[in-house]
Amino acid sequence: MTLSQPVSFPVPADGVYFAESMHLKDYEASLHRDPFHKIVFIQRGRMELQSATGRKSLTVMGPERTLLAVPAGVKHRLLDHEPSVILVLGLGDRFLRRDRDIWEIWQRLLVHPVSGRMMEGGFAGWWRRAVLEQTLQGPGYAVTVRAMAMQVL
Repeated sequence: MTLSQPVSFPVPADGVYFAESMHLKDYEASLHRDPFHKIVFIQRGRMELQSATGRKSLTVMGPERTLLAVPAGVKHRLLDHEPSVILVLGLGDRFLRRDRDIWEIWQRLLVHPVSGRMMEGGFAGWWRRAVLEQTLQGPGYAVTVRAMAMQVL
């Protein structure tokens, strides 16, 4: 296995950032912490999320179409068991806490990983539209991208 540095991207404290990453089989990210919360949606493939908080460690095996939540500051890494495509949503802490209902949804995601089967259909295309909106940065793009992030939650 090749140990790799995960891609870094900017997540404003009061905003969001959509990304997509493609991994070869046996991809193994180095153990790291992000200063933002994130959702990892396994669009294709099978991967393992290893995380550690204090003395507790957790391994979650995510089959295709699994949505995993990783809180800010938690040491973690992804290991691919087959070629994978993942969609990543970085979430700023102030963004999640600005609305009590959004924070409660986030807290539930941390405890109960969600099957993305309910997101079948155009979900990946919709996610890529969010990536395009933030890349082109047209008028009102930040509002559009934040609204799309709320729909993911």
